[in-house]
Amino acid sequence: MADVTITAANVDAPTTGISTGVSGEAISIGDVLYADSSDSNKLKKAQADGTAAEATVVGIAMNTTSAADQHVGYATSGALTLGSGLTQGEVYFVSGTAGGIAPDADIATSNWYRSYLGVASSTTVLQLKIHNSTAQIP
Repeated sequence: MADVTITAANVDAPTTGISTGVSGEAISIGDVLYADSSDSNKLKKAQADGTAAEATVVGIAMNTTSAADQHVGYATSGALTLGSGLTQGEVYFVSGTAGGIAPDADIATSNWYRSYLGVASSTTVLQLKIHNSTAQIP
Protein backbone atom coordinates (compact mmCIF):
# COMPACT_ATOMS: atom_id res chain seq x y z
CA MET A 1 0.00 0.00 0.00
CA ALA A 2 1.03 3.63 -0.22
CA ASP A 3 0.36 6.87 1.61
CA VAL A 4 -3.16 8.24 1.38
CA THR A 5 -3.55 10.65 -1.54
CA ILE A 6 -5.28 13.82 -0.38
CA THR A 7 -7.45 15.83 -2.77
CA ALA A 8 -7.52 19.32 -1.27
CA ALA A 9 -10.96 20.19 -2.68
CA ASN A 10 -12.48 17.15 -0.92
CA VAL A 11 -11.08 17.76 2.58
CA ASP A 12 -13.69 18.80 5.12
CA ALA A 13 -12.91 19.55 8.77
CA PRO A 14 -14.75 17.90 11.63
CA THR A 15 -17.34 20.03 13.42
CA THR A 16 -15.27 19.93 16.64
CA GLY A 17 -11.61 19.36 17.45
CA ILE A 18 -10.05 22.28 15.54
CA SER A 19 -7.03 24.30 16.68
CA THR A 20 -4.85 26.94 15.05
CA GLY A 21 -1.15 27.69 15.01
CA VAL A 22 1.67 29.21 12.98
CA SER A 23 3.46 27.30 10.25
CA GLY A 24 7.18 26.68 10.38
CA GLU A 25 7.32 25.69 6.70
CA ALA A 26 5.04 25.37 3.67
CA ILE A 27 2.15 23.06 4.58
CA SER A 28 -0.51 21.44 2.42
CA ILE A 29 -4.07 20.70 3.45
CA GLY A 30 -4.14 17.14 4.82
CA ASP A 31 -0.52 17.16 6.06
CA VAL A 32 0.07 15.56 9.45
CA LEU A 33 1.66 18.12 11.79
CA TYR A 34 3.86 18.34 14.87
CA ALA A 35 4.82 21.37 16.99
CA ASP A 36 8.57 22.06 16.79
CA SER A 37 9.62 23.03 20.33
CA SER A 38 13.01 24.24 19.04
CA ASP A 39 11.22 26.73 16.74
CA SER A 40 8.62 28.48 18.95
CA ASN A 41 6.23 25.50 18.58
CA LYS A 42 5.69 26.29 14.92
CA LEU A 43 3.79 23.61 13.03
CA LYS A 44 5.77 21.39 10.69
CA LYS A 45 5.19 18.14 8.81
CA ALA A 46 5.37 15.10 11.09
CA GLN A 47 7.15 11.92 10.06
CA ALA A 48 7.55 8.44 11.55
CA ASP A 49 11.18 8.06 10.46
CA GLY A 50 12.47 11.24 12.11
CA THR A 51 12.95 12.01 15.79
CA ALA A 52 10.44 11.25 18.54
CA ALA A 53 9.50 14.95 18.53
CA GLU A 54 8.88 14.91 14.75
CA ALA A 55 6.57 11.91 15.19
CA THR A 56 4.53 13.52 17.99
CA VAL A 57 1.40 14.50 16.09
CA VAL A 58 -0.75 17.49 17.07
CA GLY A 59 -3.20 17.30 14.16
CA ILE A 60 -3.91 17.34 10.42
CA ALA A 61 -3.75 20.60 8.43
CA MET A 62 -7.05 22.09 7.29
CA ASN A 63 -5.54 24.72 5.01
CA THR A 64 -2.45 25.25 2.86
CA THR A 65 0.33 27.70 3.66
CA SER A 66 2.93 28.76 1.12
CA ALA A 67 5.70 29.49 3.61
CA ALA A 68 6.62 29.73 7.29
CA ASP A 69 4.93 32.14 9.69
CA GLN A 70 1.42 31.80 8.26
CA HIS A 71 -1.69 30.77 10.18
CA VAL A 72 -2.81 27.18 9.83
CA GLY A 73 -5.89 25.45 11.19
CA TYR A 74 -5.63 21.79 12.08
CA ALA A 75 -7.98 19.00 13.10
CA THR A 76 -7.20 17.29 16.41
CA SER A 77 -10.12 14.86 16.62
CA GLY A 78 -13.44 13.94 15.05
CA ALA A 79 -14.76 12.76 11.70
CA LEU A 80 -12.27 14.15 9.18
CA THR A 81 -13.29 13.89 5.52
CA LEU A 82 -10.23 13.32 3.32
CA GLY A 83 -12.16 12.75 0.10
CA SER A 84 -10.98 9.31 -0.97
CA GLY A 85 -8.16 6.82 -0.74
CA LEU A 86 -8.96 5.29 2.63
CA THR A 87 -9.81 1.65 3.24
CA GLN A 88 -12.81 1.22 5.52
CA GLY A 89 -11.74 -0.42 8.79
CA GLU A 90 -8.02 0.26 8.23
CA VAL A 91 -6.00 1.98 10.94
CA TYR A 92 -3.74 4.86 9.92
CA PHE A 93 -0.50 6.28 11.31
CA VAL A 94 1.88 9.12 10.52
CA SER A 95 4.00 8.06 7.55
CA GLY A 96 7.74 7.99 6.93
CA THR A 97 7.05 10.65 4.31
CA ALA A 98 6.91 14.08 5.94
CA GLY A 99 3.26 15.04 6.42
CA GLY A 100 1.96 11.73 5.09
CA ILE A 101 -0.75 9.35 6.30
CA ALA A 102 0.00 5.64 5.96
CA PRO A 103 -1.82 2.38 6.67
CA ASP A 104 -0.47 0.26 9.51
CA ALA A 105 1.43 -2.19 7.29
CA ASP A 106 3.49 0.60 5.73
CA ILE A 107 5.14 1.77 8.93
CA ALA A 108 6.52 -1.52 10.27
CA THR A 109 10.11 -0.36 9.67
CA SER A 110 12.83 -0.56 12.30
CA ASN A 111 13.48 2.65 14.26
CA TRP A 112 10.27 4.37 13.08
CA TYR A 113 7.87 5.85 15.62
CA ARG A 114 4.24 4.74 15.77
CA SER A 115 1.85 7.67 16.09
CA TYR A 116 -1.73 6.54 15.65
CA LEU A 117 -4.06 8.86 13.75
CA GLY A 118 -7.31 6.92 13.60
CA VAL A 119 -9.46 4.39 11.77
CA ALA A 120 -11.33 4.84 8.50
CA SER A 121 -15.08 4.62 9.00
CA SER A 122 -15.53 4.75 5.22
CA THR A 123 -13.40 5.24 2.10
CA THR A 124 -13.56 9.01 2.64
CA VAL A 125 -13.72 9.62 6.43
CA LEU A 126 -10.99 9.15 9.03
CA GLN A 127 -12.18 9.00 12.63
CA LEU A 128 -9.30 11.07 13.97
CA LYS A 129 -8.19 10.12 17.49
CA ILE A 130 -4.48 10.86 17.83
CA HIS A 131 -2.34 8.74 20.11
CA ASN A 132 1.39 9.43 20.31
CA SER A 133 3.05 6.37 21.78
CA THR A 134 6.62 7.64 21.30
CA ALA A 135 7.40 3.93 20.90
CA GLN A 136 10.03 3.12 18.33
CA ILE A 137 9.73 -0.07 16.30
CA PRO A 138 12.62 -2.37 17.25
